[in-house]
Amino acid sequence: MFSLCPCPVGLNDFRFVLNRLDEILSGGLVGGEVLEIYGKYRTGKTQLCLAIAAQLCHFREEKLSVVYFDLKNDFRATRFLSFCQGVENVS
Repeated sequence: MFSLCPCPVGLNDFRFVLNRLDEILSGGLVGGEVLEIYGKYRTGKTQLCLAIAAQLCHFREEKLSVVYFDLKNDFRATRFLSFCQGVENVS
């Protein structure tokens, strides 16, 4: 499990310890916006999205909703739970 360490920079905005990721995201994640990740097969898109979702849910003190759209219908809750457990072990 790798850590992206989302750091709040506003009420619903987050930056990550990976400067290149923040650069690609124009400064980080902004609450209330939709982020689409796309790319070639088997390049880590799902891994990145699940890691971000798990870490945002874990490191945020207030309640936070994360919506994950699965357009291929292959989402596995057990995989997401393993990400959540990995985040708990890192923190």
